[in-house]
This record gives sequence, C-alpha cells and structure tokens, in this order.
Amino acid sequence: MYAIFEELCENKGVSAYRVAQETGVTTSTLTAWKQGKYEPKRDKLQKLADYFGVPIDYIENGKMNGFSDEDAKLVAMIRSDKKLSEALIIYSYLSEEKKDHVLKTIRLLNS
Repeated sequence: MYAIFEELCENKGVSAYRVAQETGVTTSTLTAWKQGKYEPKRDKLQKLADYFGVPIDYIENGKMNGFSDEDAKLVAMIRSDKKLSEALIIYSYLSEEKKDHVLKTIRLLNS
C-alpha cells in the first residue's frame, strides 16, 4: 500500500511531509506505515484518498472498481496531477491534426 502512496506523491509532485501537513495524517504515521509497522486506519486512508482525488480502494490495493490495473493507475495519475488534468482537458478540444502535433512534440521531448 505504501508504494501506491509514494506513486501518488510523485505524480502530484509532493513530499510525504507536505501530505502530512496538508491532511493532518502525521509523519510518524506515514513512517510507521512505510516501515510496515502500522497500517493506517480507514479514516486516515480516506483523508489521503480525498487529498489525491482517488477512491480509498486505490490506496488500499491499487485498484478502482471497473478499471483494469493499468487504467486505475492512469486515472489516479490524472486525478493527482492538476497540470496533467488541465492538459488533457485542453487536448480533448483540439482538432485531430493538432492532437497529432502534440503527440509528436511529446515524443520528441521524451526522447
């Protein structure tokens, strides 16, 4: 479960410390969770799920009802990254020609 939390933090560009500050889930709870000494209670998991904009199921087991594992990760990434979410909304309104251009540009940037 902690690996999913780390992935969500990475996607959102935040540290565990920042998440603790913004959710009220203490850093000691997160550290104990990381070390496998503690599993956060459901109310704390819900705070984390709300913070990242994902269902609690995703933090608990990496799955979202009705989604494949790969789709669930993609949905979680989009929900936790405001810039990506905004980019996808803008992208959805582009013409097919402009979408092709965006994809080519992204591929060039990624190479």
